[in-house]
Amino acid sequence: MLQEANLNLSPTHEEAITQLVTELNITTPCRMVQITQKFRNEARPRGGMLRGREITMKDLYSFDHTVEEAEKTYTEVLGAYSAIFTKMGIGEKVRMQPADNSDIGGILSHEWLLPGTNGEGELDGKPAHEVGHTFLLGNRYTDDWVMGCYGIGTSRLLPAILDAVRCIYEEARHYDLNYSNINLFRCSYNTMEIAPL
Repeated sequence: MLQEANLNLSPTHEEAITQLVTELNITTPCRMVQITQKFRNEARPRGGMLRGREITMKDLYSFDHTVEEAEKTYTEVLGAYSAIFTKMGIGEKVRMQPADNSDIGGILSHEWLLPGTNGEGELDGKPAHEVGHTFLLGNRYTDDWVMGCYGIGTSRLLPAILDAVRCIYEEARHYDLNYSNINLFRCSYNTMEIAPL
């Protein structure tokens, strides 16, 4: 039986990771990776897939001494994200675009979008799924560091990819293209392959 209690469910972890770096007395620039559950008020079915309140996120947090060092880190992570999406087989479809800093705040932000009919983002005036987001936070969470945070919603990737595949299939069918012998996406993760529908 559940007992009533006040719970703190974290939508994001910038404060916690900053506290950890402070408590560990880290004095040289560092990168902290975290893969964990996050909780957001997002329960809504889209295209037969439920985007739930509990999501799995891969986050990288960077701590640099200067804005110049932080900008260099930010650029390196942008390159790494491109490589990750390319290795997954969706690199040609995912696009990065400048984004609002939202509640997380900071100096600079980009979102990584994959076109799809059920996406809640927008790319070239059409729906798209946000599959990643990068923020250069500056000193928003600590005066001791210039911080960045970078996230990929790992539990959001499969629904986004399936929707993108469906979009391509529908477009091919609309234009009466021969799609029977093409691989729409080839994913390297555990040699998973998403073949034609």
